[in-house]
Amino acid sequence: MILVKKTAVLSPKGAHGLSGVARFECFKDRSDVRIKLAGGHKDAYAAVAVGDEKKLFRLGADRVYLARTDLSGDCAAIVADVDKRVLCAGATVCGYDFAPLEELLALGIVAAQDAAEDNEEEEARTHVKDNELAHEEETTSVKGGEEPSAAAEESSVGGKDREEEKEQTVADNAVNEQVGTSASGEEEKEVKDNIGREEKQTGRFFDKIKEKMDKLFADNEKDDELTALIPDSRWVRVRTEDEWYVVGVVGDPAEFICYGIPGDDKSDPPSEDAGCRQWLEIEKGGRGYWMMYQSAESGETLQAV
Repeated sequence: MILVKKTAVLSPKGAHGLSGVARFECFKDRSDVRIKLAGGHKDAYAAVAVGDEKKLFRLGADRVYLARTDLSGDCAAIVADVDKRVLCAGATVCGYDFAPLEELLALGIVAAQDAAEDNEEEEARTHVKDNELAHEEETTSVKGGEEPSAAAEESSVGGKDREEEKEQTVADNAVNEQVGTSASGEEEKEVKDNIGREEKQTGRFFDKIKEKMDKLFADNEKDDELTALIPDSRWVRVRTEDEWYVVGVVGDPAEFICYGIPGDDKSDPPSEDAGCRQWLEIEKGGRGYWMMYQSAESGETLQAV
């Protein structure tokens, strides 16, 4: 069985921007995507694309399954909050056109919000009707000198029954989610075992330089800021005679090796490897890093997005 993985580093966008990663995987002809944002932003939507397939979903699930049975084509992801403000975006290729995903994201958020409002209004109308019906039947029974009928009693507690039914549904969903989590855990273990076998067969680039990387991380100062900013990553500051740069590893097992040159603003990109550098903003309109990403699998330097 072949495991195919692609990862897009999501760069912050706008004043409310967040960093993150989007991991695309295909195993046993089943594809999925997982998005993690720095800070664990939950109230947000994401639009992802693999080739021609596009999908919109709300963040919160561990993974979202796609219709595709492979990961052929470019992979991309864009995330926005409930106010349709783009938080971050990234792709596996340089110069990806995010316009179609931005449009899907904006339309999808509006549609989801409209559906939620319609559902709330319908529930409110149903609740009012139930209360009116219960009141009418109770009044009729009292006027006739009779005990409230079974139908009246059932109507009077209709709202309560619905609440109990909702609570039971929530409980059932929690159980199902727990079962699903266990299944996902078994699948994840199988995936990791498969990764190990593939690494031994193909000889990953990162494995060949692992001893050097371990020494680099042991001998240099840890960069807590970038480690906290980018999910599932670790970073160090490497100092030379009169300057310094950062080196990081994203993913476990490693998916990217990252190199960053600090800058005061994005108006002064480095002359060397300019086509492979991507600006990672730390402070709005201010300092950041000119980052270069290297595939931990092949060692290939990736073009800037």
